[in-house]
Amino acid sequence: MEQKDFLLQGRYLVRPNINSVSDTFSQNEVRIEPRLMKILCMLASHANQLVTREQLVKEVWDNYGGGEEGLTYAISSLRKLLHDTSKELIETIPKKGYMLHAQIQEAGQQEQVTKTERKARPLKPVLYGLVCLVLVMGIYLVRALPSKESAAKEEQMAQGKLMEVPFAAVNRPIEETPYNTITTLGNDSTRYKLKVEGDRRPEFYINGRLLTPEEMEGHLDLIHHLRKELKRRNAIGLKN
Repeated sequence: MEQKDFLLQGRYLVRPNINSVSDTFSQNEVRIEPRLMKILCMLASHANQLVTREQLVKEVWDNYGGGEEGLTYAISSLRKLLHDTSKELIETIPKKGYMLHAQIQEAGQQEQVTKTERKARPLKPVLYGLVCLVLVMGIYLVRALPSKESAAKEEQMAQGKLMEVPFAAVNRPIEETPYNTITTLGNDSTRYKLKVEGDRRPEFYINGRLLTPEEMEGHLDLIHHLRKELKRRNAIGLKN
């Protein structure tokens, strides 16, 4: 039985018949397992309503013995797919099931709304276009005039006084200090370390190994907690 394509939360285009989920923001398309798609469709068809674990296990796994564990893994995979790190989009109702908090819209309806909006837009007056053109030309002329600062820089460059900063210096590792580094030890003796410097991307280590940005996504809660603790510690140090 064919299922209609739908748009989830105004962002994710879901095509059940080909097991495809596309992120319209990043233009990334992911093919998922049929069971994941079936769970997503069940939650979407009962958006903002409780869907019990028993319903999902019975419908997707036909009450198979490993259905409970499979369902837990499937929900985790869907949250990762939908960037639901806060677990607010797919809410867990303890000892009962799950609830999808999302706006569901047929894909065809979204296209129709877009076409209607385009037709409803009035034509811009010619005067408005002329004003914009004049403003753009004015900005261009102002920027084209060399400032004293830029002229001085050009003169210094001509005299060989300015030096280019090597890429290695810009891309250097974060130097470890008590003010930007915090470590913690997990219950299983795993050592975690976070280094933060200004607006740069933080560095997160597990047992001395630097994680990639993709690997860090699985530890966002811990990174957020360590970051707050580091800020609190620095605030106490400033007061003292």
